[in-house]
Amino acid sequence: MLIGILSDTHGLLRQEVSFAILEISGPGEFEFRKRVIDNSGQDSRLPKDIDRIISKAMDMTDKGKTHKEIAKKLKISEELAESICRMYLTHPGVDVAGILQRIS
Repeated sequence: MLIGILSDTHGLLRQEVSFAILEISGPGEFEFRKRVIDNSGQDSRLPKDIDRIISKAMDMTDKGKTHKEIAKKLKISEELAESICRMYLTHPGVDVAGILQRIS
């Protein structure tokens, strides 16, 4: 069994993020491992019409669409769609500007 622990980054993975993995192989048998995600080289530019994209993604989320369906329909990356959906669903009352602030 593997258990990963990562703190809430609010979708802001602009720099290196580390997390721990606990691997349990049997009674009393376990090992901790450290994993690092380096996002420092990622291109953080957002589409020019990001306000419209966020608004449409929020509407589609309300209609029960998955982040993959939203990404395909709005022609954006699954990662961006997932970030928008996560911000919208985990921050009640957030608006387009609030989501934009958290993902940019």
